[in-house]
Amino acid sequence: MALKPLEKTPVINTSDFGIGDIYVSPFCGRYCSIDAKILTGEAYRWSSIRRVWSAVLDSQIEMKVFETLPSEESVQEFKDNLTVFNWSRIGEIEGELRHDVMANIKYISNDLVPSLGEVIHIGMTSEDATSNGEILQQREWINHVMGHTANFLTIALEQVEKYKDLPMLGETHLQPAAAVTLGKRISMWIGPIMEDLAKLDELKSRWHMKGIRGATGTYEALMKIFDGDYEKVKDLQQRVSQKLDIEITELIPGQTAHRSMDVDLLSCFTSLANNLAKMATDLRHIARMGEIGEPRGINQVGSSAMPWKQNPMKAERLNSIARLLPGFQVMANMTQQVQGLERTLDDSAGRRVYMPQSLLAIDACLILATELIGGLNVFDNVILTRLNNMLPFLSTEELLGSATKQGAPREATHHIIMEECKMVWSEIADGTVSQNNLLERLEKGGYEELKNVKFPSNLEPLNYVGASVGMCEEFVVNEYSKFVRETAEKYPVVTEKTQV
Repeated sequence: MALKPLEKTPVINTSDFGIGDIYVSPFCGRYCSIDAKILTGEAYRWSSIRRVWSAVLDSQIEMKVFETLPSEESVQEFKDNLTVFNWSRIGEIEGELRHDVMANIKYISNDLVPSLGEVIHIGMTSEDATSNGEILQQREWINHVMGHTANFLTIALEQVEKYKDLPMLGETHLQPAAAVTLGKRISMWIGPIMEDLAKLDELKSRWHMKGIRGATGTYEALMKIFDGDYEKVKDLQQRVSQKLDIEITELIPGQTAHRSMDVDLLSCFTSLANNLAKMATDLRHIARMGEIGEPRGINQVGSSAMPWKQNPMKAERLNSIARLLPGFQVMANMTQQVQGLERTLDDSAGRRVYMPQSLLAIDACLILATELIGGLNVFDNVILTRLNNMLPFLSTEELLGSATKQGAPREATHHIIMEECKMVWSEIADGTVSQNNLLERLEKGGYEELKNVKFPSNLEPLNYVGASVGMCEEFVVNEYSKFVRETAEKYPVVTEKTQV
């Protein structure tokens, strides 16, 4: 019987869609806090640039640069509208001028505050506005990341205290090793993140504006305005600095701020992302053994095919997003390398992508990390069962040390214990024995090297965690931890987010 021809699947054309169906970054739709999306937005960027224009204008008015002063009312109206934008109108103007800074200047003079006249941007070049404005914007990025990091660390320190004496199997080479406590393991994760927080604080302390320096960084336009009086030029810089509450660098840039600033900022973000991702990777390994699970929503689905699945989705997502940061840092490194002479424009388009995306990426990582560390599902029974099965092996280090102290040859004793361990591993693997009987075998083996050794009758897990408990107790009150709490108070976190 002849088969009917199959119907073809309909072809989808771009003409079937509208402007509301265009690509939107996953950072905007899924992963990031509202604050981070505002801080990276064009409105916040241009509002920061307008702050620079406003500070320069105020300073020039004070220094009597203008023969005819703009009215106080118009200057105040400009300040009152720093965050007001008609993007369609600005777009129209930019379409004519093909220059975003000039388009914004014309919009302010012709549309936003016509009474102000054409008094902003006097003696400035575009990068005097944009570089300095972006530095103000990025200072708020640093504050935002510091606040989120301190909040994460504060919650993590509470978990260190809570689980400081919960023993669990430590692993090296992803294989069973000596015991630790969960609190100690969390301390291991967050120690480098505390250092990242300190690095951000140090970076902020030297986060300085480039100043109002002109086309090649020589103050040429301002020198003409002030009739060659360099002291007045410096006076203007100081006034602008005070109005914006940020220092101006003592270094000598070209047209733009030194692009090494981008590298330094993304270096901090990348280090933080790496350390958060290390924690996420470890949590995935531990979840594989059933010892710890992620926080889960009531109706959360682990798999569309396997209803029982408990996938570590948040940790996996954190790992995935964290991989972006090293790539963004490479881009910043390359931009710094190829900036020609006083400035070439090949920095601009790329920076519009990787700089804001870097903040959004680290924001998403911090949200996920905070949810993970604060909502850990700790399965004590699984943890202790797995540890207890390994305790006979873990106790052999103590046996070896005791035998050696009593004069037994260390190498020969080590070999005896190692061979018996191999046998036990083999018998457990093939089902010959169901429990770890290593100590019984060693005690009854008649080994001369072990004849004076006292074998433990009760393997108490906390006897094998070393100084883990004391280390955790010291850790939660050390100077780093005090700094964490001080930072959390200084930069409170806005918890509202759009997160799937």
